[in-house]
Amino acid sequence: MLDFEKEGSPDFQEGLMSRDASSASWLPFSPLALASVLVSCISAAVAIYAWTNLVRAQREHVSANLRGVARHCSDALERRAWSQAMALGDLAHAWGTFEGKPEAEWRHEASALATQQPSLRELRWTDGPERREFLAEEVSVRPEFEAQLGAAEERVRRGSARELVSPVGLSDGSWAFVVLAGPSTHGSAAQPVLRAVFDYPTFAARALEDRATGYAYTVWSAGKAVAIGPEPPADDFRWWRSSEQAIHPFGATWRVELRPTTALARQELSILPHVLLATSLLAAAMIGALVWTARVAARRARAMFATNVALAEITARAQPDQAARAESAAGVESTARERTEDLREAVLDLEAFNVSVSHDLRSPIGAIVNLTSVLRETNSQLDADALELLRRIDRSAYRALARMDGLLDFSRLGRKPLCREEVDLRALAWRIARELRQTPADARVEFVLGDVPSANGDPAMLEALLRNLLANGAKFARGREKPKVEFGALASAPGEPTAYFVRDNGVGFDAKYAEKVFGLFERQHHTSEFEGTGVGLAIVSRIARRHGGRVWAESAVGEGAAFYFTLGPER
Repeated sequence: MLDFEKEGSPDFQEGLMSRDASSASWLPFSPLALASVLVSCISAAVAIYAWTNLVRAQREHVSANLRGVARHCSDALERRAWSQAMALGDLAHAWGTFEGKPEAEWRHEASALATQQPSLRELRWTDGPERREFLAEEVSVRPEFEAQLGAAEERVRRGSARELVSPVGLSDGSWAFVVLAGPSTHGSAAQPVLRAVFDYPTFAARALEDRATGYAYTVWSAGKAVAIGPEPPADDFRWWRSSEQAIHPFGATWRVELRPTTALARQELSILPHVLLATSLLAAAMIGALVWTARVAARRARAMFATNVALAEITARAQPDQAARAESAAGVESTARERTEDLREAVLDLEAFNVSVSHDLRSPIGAIVNLTSVLRETNSQLDADALELLRRIDRSAYRALARMDGLLDFSRLGRKPLCREEVDLRALAWRIARELRQTPADARVEFVLGDVPSANGDPAMLEALLRNLLANGAKFARGREKPKVEFGALASAPGEPTAYFVRDNGVGFDAKYAEKVFGLFERQHHTSEFEGTGVGLAIVSRIARRHGGRVWAESAVGEGAAFYFTLGPER
């Protein structure tokens, strides 16, 4: 138990301040700032963890797609190589078996093969002294590759069925591969040789044109990049690549490497994880600011309470003899003025701080709501998980806005002057109940209004008090089979203030929390069960206290709740 009389004394306050200063002197910053920073850091860590998982899942998805495309490209190269090999083998066999084919017919067949295989640059048939050439384009092999080609041609002339030389550098800077084939059934000592030169860029482009769309490809042979796609890769995504091996039927091995282009990267990689990260970090900062606000409010409330107790103790001690009483009265009056001025400044500072924070936080929270709306409307590729994340952000933002509105309403009650007049509470309650019944959520609620005496008070404040109590009762009773909210008054002795009550048959709450329900932002149920901000009953308590009255509650779990209030004597 706390000894409030001792706590309120000046000696106690000085000791408390010195103790707090000594206990926190080792900190480089105040515990209040530490709590705010800690909450913001935890929220930011959760946001970064979620962002990391989203980015990792996205990367795994696009990498798996790229591996599948690379396999298809490898298969396409192998099929096209097989087609070339079959055509050349058949042609070599036919020309070697049926000798003496006319020049015109030979050129016709060579031209048909060139049309079928656009990558064919040169076709040459050598049979002893006879030599025929078909040039689709001018071909000149670099000198360092001539010896390798000559050795391969000699092996075919001596009986090897086929040879493949890859890669072969051409004088124009491009790369090619050369296929040498013999008929294998020729009866002479030295069999004829069919030599075909295929350029790699055209070969790769025709094989991959329908399969590598959107990707930058590179074909490697013997460690050299022999064919490079027309589109450059996106340099910012070096992790996003895949390669597969392709094998030519004559023995050469190729490697196909794929990387995304900039256009494909923009299409496949959604910006949603980064937007959610930025939104979550902004929300973490706002949560830290709200924690700071709540802690400042609690600290100043404790200081105000201690000041009031100290003033009461000083007044009680000012009872010595007449001469000392006058001297003490002057001291008490001076101290009271100083404490009152300090209290007034603290209240004004607290209210100004609440208003400033509430207004300053509305713009970034509104920006979050607008951003989630734009994401939903402009990005049709969002899946169900992404849409659910956006809905959660919306709900959290709207709850924060509602809490700030409640905080502003609570703050305004301290600045608004009290204008008393006679108020018919039954008529006022009837009008509020009729408005509540017009909403779909409370259309089934039965409101029972008893005959209650009129009250002397501020009409606008009393309307806010009754509206909060009746709406609160309807909210917690609407889940019952026959929801019911009752407004009435208890019989009071002459000269005593009338005690009014609002009773419901809702879910109720544990009676041990009856004192806490009137605190600011105090809730007994989760927002997923019942909507609300935790400000309504705090407003009820403050209005009653401003009228010189008080509030209290009675309840049990599952048996409904009753809230009582008095308005004090007429002023």
